[in-house]
Amino acid sequence: PMVKMRTKIYHPNIDGQTGSVLLANWSPSVLVEKSIAQVVAELLANPMLGQTSPSEALNPKTAKTFLRDPRKFKQTAAEWVRLYATPSSSKAPC
Repeated sequence: PMVKMRTKIYHPNIDGQTGSVLLANWSPSVLVEKSIAQVVAELLANPMLGQTSPSEALNPKTAKTFLRDPRKFKQTAAEWVRLYATPSSSKAPC
């Protein structure tokens, strides 16, 4: 399936511009056990789920930051939440 986020998210496997989500561990059999929402929730909780190298990620630069400088990754992710996912932000989706 194709999954997209409406809100910009700083994440190794979510395209910050288009919202496209890379479901690296997805297969048709996954839907027997889990919903797509559960698969996406797992991906959000573990950004490098099923990947061993930043080059496997949709956004390799973000993946490198996640692995090499977790503090910077968290700071940037928090800034994107402030900019794009808070109701007071002019850039937040309706």
